[in-house]
Amino acid sequence: MELLSALGNPFVMAIVGGIFAAYLIYRHRRSEGFALLLLVALALVSTYLLKELIDRPRPTAELVRVWKEYSGMSFPSGTTLNSVVVLGALTYLVRSMIPVAWAFTLITGVLVVVILLIGGSRIFLGAHWPSDVLGGFVLGGLFLSLFILFVRQSSRPTY
Repeated sequence: MELLSALGNPFVMAIVGGIFAAYLIYRHRRSEGFALLLLVALALVSTYLLKELIDRPRPTAELVRVWKEYSGMSFPSGTTLNSVVVLGALTYLVRSMIPVAWAFTLITGVLVVVILLIGGSRIFLGAHWPSDVLGGFVLGGLFLSLFILFVRQSSRPTY
């Protein structure tokens, strides 16, 4: 669980998102690459701002089993939110990069399971309340939806 949680760390996800964005830009898919960079930045900044604004404390050892102490506030789960954003964007974009249907389905399934496991790991480790993780899923899904809308709009032919 700690490995999954570390994989979903917002800064790890930012690096993964940055590398994938650089790859997209290199492959002449600039609008998608720059949109992904903007999405990652938006996710990081909004997570920080929401945590400061909501100021909800993390679970304590008196209430739940806490595997280790975590700093910062609890809502939303930044690990979950950023995993949804980055791995979700990868899931969406990989569809146009892998022409083999079974390979695309396999990669999509693995990424979705990893996203869900990362969220679950945050609850298991006592780092977040279930509602913090749910908030991360919802907000991450909202940001991801905006990204998908932008990518779809930017790829439409102009007449």
